[in-house]
Amino acid sequence: MVSSDLPVTALRALRILRECGSVSRTADTLGVSQPAISRAISALEDRYGLQFVRRNTRPVTLTVEGELVASHAERIELDLMDLSDQLARLKKGKAGAVTIGSFGASASTRLLPQLLKAFTRNYPEITVSIREYDDQDILTALNDGVIDTAVLANPPGHLDLVLLGHDELVGIVAQHDRLADLNVLLPADFEARPFVLSKAGSEPLITQWFKENGYDLPPAAHRIRQTASILALVEAGLGVSIMARYALPKDIGHVAAIPLAPAAPRELALARIPDAARSHAASVFWQFAEHSALDRMARD
Repeated sequence: MVSSDLPVTALRALRILRECGSVSRTADTLGVSQPAISRAISALEDRYGLQFVRRNTRPVTLTVEGELVASHAERIELDLMDLSDQLARLKKGKAGAVTIGSFGASASTRLLPQLLKAFTRNYPEITVSIREYDDQDILTALNDGVIDTAVLANPPGHLDLVLLGHDELVGIVAQHDRLADLNVLLPADFEARPFVLSKAGSEPLITQWFKENGYDLPPAAHRIRQTASILALVEAGLGVSIMARYALPKDIGHVAAIPLAPAAPRELALARIPDAARSHAASVFWQFAEHSALDRMARD
């Protein structure tokens, strides 16, 4: 059975021998001894049972089979050179791609833009893309290796984490609602009112807040994914809601965002599977995020 691997020395020797017609000059070009060149070519001939060199000619020439090998050797060397160049660019952070999972507006509008702006300024040739997921799907995407890293709220402790910021849940009520005059909203304040449930990712945290304070999540009169739709319904007096503060736009219209009591904080962090970087570019991005977080802590 013929082995599929081909010795690089023999391939390069045949290519150069075709050009110069001399075993000694081929050896000098490759920086090896003349006997080493002869042995490499002979071993390749023995492996395939074919003659690649016409040794009785001066200058030395190749057989038809030898010409075939030399032609392929040239392409192989070019491919190897291209591969070497690509690997060097990847090592220097001059190529590659990173995919980041985001759970929605809190991450995509408040946390990632400045980080990615700084990263692309330092590594302009690394492509970064963001994919938004529902909370229940983003961990699956991370575990399955579909994404390199993800922004999570209150992430599980078994992941590598880089803290990006702190957020909190707030009550959303119309400005004309009597609740808008309160400094904080209690779980009881949401009872007997139509509740607009955000389906953008905060539902587990909202449910947990009510449960920890002895209440059930109010029945949802509306289940809405888009932030603008939630604000419009609340502004129209069609219900009250709870949302993450970072998910709110700068202009929230004629509604009020009021802190909850007890407070419902959430930690926002960049997360990855430990020791499971999909690429060098992903490692470069992670290290950059770590350094950025340290710089931010030093400034604070």
